[in-house]
Amino acid sequence: MRITVHLTPAVAAAPDADAGLAHELARLGVKLTPLHPRATDPDLVGQFSADVPDAAADAVCGRLLAHPAVVAAYPKPADGPPSAALS
Repeated sequence: MRITVHLTPAVAAAPDADAGLAHELARLGVKLTPLHPRATDPDLVGQFSADVPDAAADAVCGRLLAHPAVVAAYPKPADGPPSAALS
């Protein structure tokens, strides 16, 4: 399952430079990949994704949310067609 992780602007430019976050990511076996690798907008630079086992997604997000550099962490909703508008 893919999770989305939002980091604080101070850490987003170099997540590996935050030793505590790097340690937690390594402990969880999570490798962050930028969602917008060429972005310069501070709101986009801090957005990352990672692939984790389905059964571990909620636990991984919970552990990441405990770190002060993580603003948000959540499982990516399943892909699918847009739902019909309710009348």
